[in-house]
Amino acid sequence: MSKCHINFLVVLLWVLGLFSSVPNVGHTQETSPSGSTKSNPQKEYDFGKSETIVDIGVQPLWFPSGIVTEVIQHDAILAAQLQQLGKKIRFHPFFKGADVNTQIHHGNLEGGIGGDMPAITACAADQVHVVSLVDDYFTAIVVPKPILLSELRGQRIGYALGSNAHYALLNALRANDLTESDVTLVPMEVNAMPQALEQGTIAAFSAWEPTPTIAAHLYGYQIIHKFLSSGYLYFSHPFAEQYPEIIDLIIAAQFRALNWLTASDQNFIRALFWSNATIRQFQGYNFALP
Repeated sequence: MSKCHINFLVVLLWVLGLFSSVPNVGHTQETSPSGSTKSNPQKEYDFGKSETIVDIGVQPLWFPSGIVTEVIQHDAILAAQLQQLGKKIRFHPFFKGADVNTQIHHGNLEGGIGGDMPAITACAADQVHVVSLVDDYFTAIVVPKPILLSELRGQRIGYALGSNAHYALLNALRANDLTESDVTLVPMEVNAMPQALEQGTIAAFSAWEPTPTIAAHLYGYQIIHKFLSSGYLYFSHPFAEQYPEIIDLIIAAQFRALNWLTASDQNFIRALFWSNATIRQFQGYNFALP
């Protein structure tokens, strides 16, 4: 297995429950690239072929990390620092870490955000440099009404291939004496899962936040299993070797984002509006946040 280079500067996140006080950060409005709900939305992206462009893959449908990366995109300090180096950063939204990894592998992205399983996969395949923790929260299995997990035998379960939630689902099945062959796994994007459950095309789904909470809020669905997982910011080996100073600037922007988010509820709400604008551009409709 390839060696994974890990920077021990780790940022612990509990943004979903933290809102108190730290100084503000200057921000500039910058529009995120548009995406779509097509199976390969990245085909529409304008990946920078010039060395002046730093392309980063993010996951706006994943909280709290999606909110933090949204604030980083609005960080005027980071933009000014990169400009001094003759660089500009661009963020591209993806549904899941496996999609980000594909573009890192093909050389289209310099870095990205992925869950623990995608990060491990990227380490093995491309010797990525993992530089910070960006998420530490739960994935969950969601069903229409309370049942035992063992009662999913013979049922169709929605999941995102190669994701944290995929691993969590397999783990939960194994812990309840079920195998993959005992259920039908239905690959789908995370934003399609609540509606698929409502329409009865699946009997359950496994997803990361905030999709389980949204499903519980909108449809009264039940969470019957939680699995603690994490997410990371990582960069391709060539980029990390050549531009460690840029990675340091991005990590500093992550700290500023956390400080700004926890400075006031108003800051957090503002970031949610930014995040929803990116999500609307990406999937074509608003995120149904409670």
